[in-house]
Amino acid sequence: MTAVTTSPGRIADALVLGDDESLFVLCGPGVLDRFADPAGVVRNLESVVDHALRGHGFERVLFSRPGDQIYSLRDDLLTGSGPNGERERRPLLVSGPLSDVGHRRGPAPASLPRHIHDLEMGVVMSGALGDQVRTALVVLMAEDVLRSLSGLAHDHVNALITQAARGELRQGNLILLVFTSASLTGVRDAVREMHRYAGLEAFLERQLRRSPRRSAAVIGMAGRTELEHLVAAFELVPPGVAALAVAERDRDAALGAMVAQPGQTILNWSAGLGALARSGAPLSEATLREAGLVDGPAGGEDALTTLAARHGTSALVDRITDIGDLLVVGRGRNVEPPSLHLVFNGSPGTGKTTAAHLVGHAYRTIGALRRGHTHAVSGSQVIGQFVGQTTHLVDQAVGAALDGVLFIDEAYQLSDDERFGREAITTLVRNMDELRDRLVVIVAGYQENMEQLLASNAGLASRFGDPIDFPDFSDDELADILAGFLAGYGIEIDDTTRALLLRVVAGVPRPKTFGNARTMRQLSEQLAVRWMRTRESAPGPFREAHLTPAARRYLDAPGGGRVG
Repeated sequence: MTAVTTSPGRIADALVLGDDESLFVLCGPGVLDRFADPAGVVRNLESVVDHALRGHGFERVLFSRPGDQIYSLRDDLLTGSGPNGERERRPLLVSGPLSDVGHRRGPAPASLPRHIHDLEMGVVMSGALGDQVRTALVVLMAEDVLRSLSGLAHDHVNALITQAARGELRQGNLILLVFTSASLTGVRDAVREMHRYAGLEAFLERQLRRSPRRSAAVIGMAGRTELEHLVAAFELVPPGVAALAVAERDRDAALGAMVAQPGQTILNWSAGLGALARSGAPLSEATLREAGLVDGPAGGEDALTTLAARHGTSALVDRITDIGDLLVVGRGRNVEPPSLHLVFNGSPGTGKTTAAHLVGHAYRTIGALRRGHTHAVSGSQVIGQFVGQTTHLVDQAVGAALDGVLFIDEAYQLSDDERFGREAITTLVRNMDELRDRLVVIVAGYQENMEQLLASNAGLASRFGDPIDFPDFSDDELADILAGFLAGYGIEIDDTTRALLLRVVAGVPRPKTFGNARTMRQLSEQLAVRWMRTRESAPGPFREAHLTPAARRYLDAPGGGRVG
């Protein structure tokens, strides 16, 4: 059965239901987002799911969330079949969370004890799913609902979910559980920790082993098609409302930048585009950056060209080109897709983070990723301080990177941590398997440390190809980088300046933690301040008189005076 085409793509693509479907699970960061339909109207999850399920032939769609009653979004969903086949209005019960078939009317009366509300929940679910009306029951924030149940209420609901997991609900009815976890692995772990829903846990295990998955889906953030709908809605507005101006030559790059921006919700985009329209500025990548709506390195369609022009990236460019060719050759054939995950070896400041952003853009261009944004974390940021926290932190990072790149800098910290590092690696590997076509992981750090990380877990090592090495910059390259930073402050640079900077760079100490371009940026800030304070007494291009005392010492350091 095919979902209705008027629902936003994220939901229509996810809710592909078979005729015998009784239980379906949705999760992912997108379940907390809003959705832009083909008309550009921003709708909440309940509205979109209601529309999609009715397109699947469900006559009644009921919703519940923690602390709320069972409710419907439409009057006609309150009707049932009478004894002679006529339609009649037939509410089931009228108290407690998940226990009133009708319009949402707010939380249950405070006078009713919670255990009565919970007990009635199972009764209502049985009633709604057991009459002659084909019904879908949608449980939002399902992990909170399931945790809250106890006693007979838990037993009743658990039995219904187990029955649904076996495909045994009546009349083609459906239970749709919507979890806020970032991945199905996270859902399975949350249910497992409850120790009370064996049937659901077994169902989730089957879904994790099944490829392609049939009865579960992960919802990410908005992709290009949905953002196109939203932009079009701001272009075509009623008279008297400021319209968004979009030049066709700028449209593609602007949409590419929007798709690649991590963490932006549909509501964020709607507010940002509205402000841009009212300001009179046309939509372009440049105006999006000026408005603070996108950041990160510019990429777009020329990401591979930009990457090729960077220091030490030839092997990376070749790898991406090979992946693109393999995707073209394998399209429509039953072949294993190439691995997209990467290992970056190199010191700080060698361009690994920027390269990861460009990889995301390039992967989107060749069709390997839907969004291609990059979510960057350090290894320490996904390691918790107490039991259970690490899995949650990894799942959060994965959710933020869904349909894009998860870049883990200093990833060797995962194997260095003796308490929870193994848990982080195991959770990461599970997500890489589950989301193999929606998640790219790039791990980065010093070469020897990265070798130790990969050696710590055979499953992790097998998911990456040969490492990509990012060499340290030469003195000449560092001098050019330093000169570029200084020029950005409006400082005049000539050949004599360039030679002076080369002598300074040659004398800069190079411990293992040397930051390459990062160190040059820090040095440029110090020199720019010194130049500003001395330029009146020493006007003209940058000279030795503008050096800080520390930079002067570099001239006399071993090697510092060898360039004359």
